[in-house]
Parts: sequence; structure tokens; C-alpha cells
Amino acid sequence: MAKGADALTALWGQADYFTETTNMLVAVLFSWLAVRAQAPVSSRALAVAAVSEAIVMLVYWPVLYPTNPPKPGEEIANVLIHGVVPMMVIAYCIMLARKATTTLSDPLRWMAYPVGYTVFIMARGILTGKYPYFFFNPAKVGVPMVIADIVIIGIIYFGAGHVFVWLDRKPRQALA
Repeated sequence: MAKGADALTALWGQADYFTETTNMLVAVLFSWLAVRAQAPVSSRALAVAAVSEAIVMLVYWPVLYPTNPPKPGEEIANVLIHGVVPMMVIAYCIMLARKATTTLSDPLRWMAYPVGYTVFIMARGILTGKYPYFFFNPAKVGVPMVIADIVIIGIIYFGAGHVFVWLDRKPRQALA
């Protein structure tokens, strides 16, 4: 198989995981910022990444880490992708993005990403029998629990979006 095909196969395999797709989104977004941005970018433009990274931390550490801790040798990468990168993206958005650019309706727009992701992994799981997370696997937890988990994560995402809007609209305090 050609190297390009190997890379696409690897990328396709990683698309199962919200952490990976979110970090890909962050890599593209911040690469674009590094190349194109002439001034602070609006918080509205960065919010999907910040809110999604918050979800990465809020789901990984209390739910996934206890049931599936990293293998030996993966600890540093695990902390980086589930802790450091999310905190850096959130901090950047709160401290350095142009403020007061979000609206109360933005969290609903931002839901397009997790909804699209959920539709993708559920459809793929139905076709392949492979689900990236135990709480989305109907064979392991049952269909009612999968639905409840999707709704709960959606509510948390939507709520995190509103927290971000509140932080974005709050005036910055001068550093002492």
C-alpha cells in the first residue's frame, strides 16, 4: 500500500475519537491563525475548538480515564492531548481572542460539530460493530443508555457553550 494510502487509513481510524477530531480541528485552526491572522481573531471563530476541548477534558478524565488508563509509555501523550492542549486552547480563547463577539444563539450553532460527530460514529458503529467509546455502544450499555449518554453530553456541550459566551462577554480585568 502506498504511503499516502497508509496515512489516509490512519487518519480514518483516528476519526473515531472525539479527542482526535477535535485536536485535528485545533491544528487546522491554529495553523490558519499562525499564517493568516493579522489581529486577534474573534472569540466566536475559536469557540467550537474551545468548547470541544472542554468536553474532551470533561468526558475523558472522570469517565474514560478510570475505565481505560493509558498504557505504559503513553502517559505523556495522554496528558498532552486530554489536558494540556485543551487548557491551552481554552486559555487562548479566553485571554487572547477578540472579546464580545459571541451571541446567545452561538452555542446552538456550535452543536453542529458534536451532532455531526455523533451521527458519524453511530452510523459507522452500526455498519462495522465498532464504537469508539463504551457509552455509545448499544451492545454494552443498551440503546436507552446510549440515547441518555448522547443527550447528557449534548447538554454539557451546550452548557459549556453558554459558559464560554458568558466569559466572552465579561469585561477583561486588568492584570495587577
